[in-house]
Amino acid sequence: NEGDGLQPGYVNTIAQDAKGAMWFGGERGLTRYQPERAPTPTPTVIVQTDRAYEDLGALPKITAGRLVTFKCDTVDFRTQPAKRLYRYAVVPGRVATPPTKANSLWSTPSRATQFEWPAPKQGDYTVFVQTIDRDLNYSTPAAAHLTIVPPWFANAWIMAPSGGGVFGLLAWAFVA
Repeated sequence: NEGDGLQPGYVNTIAQDAKGAMWFGGERGLTRYQPERAPTPTPTVIVQTDRAYEDLGALPKITAGRLVTFKCDTVDFRTQPAKRLYRYAVVPGRVATPPTKANSLWSTPSRATQFEWPAPKQGDYTVFVQTIDRDLNYSTPAAAHLTIVPPWFANAWIMAPSGGGVFGLLAWAFVA
């Protein structure tokens, strides 16, 4: 748009030359746009449960069913903040490599800088977050490894001894 250098008014003609540059012809003149193929910075991710965690290597275990919020940001001087796109993928297991670029695990790119994820059943999950700049360059994904645990009342190591204690008290009450 005009904020990126395009002439104001209507665009009547769009053409691409042999070197990949885009030419926009409009009522107020001609504009040439050359997309830059350069690496985009990896986004920073903050994981929020009961509090915000900036160190992704020190995330605590998360209770199943809890809502987890991921807040993303990127320092990119070529793309205006309102035009940056983010996408994310949640992969079961503790994996090191992100899904391929066209994999269906990736969400639809959006301008939202945060997304919420309800922690499902227990297990390990890896969340990848990626930035897409104005020239459609994809960043190296940031990864967060999450461990989801069952709630305390669904943990057999807690409920078996507690249930045995309650059953013992009830049995003693009937005997007494």
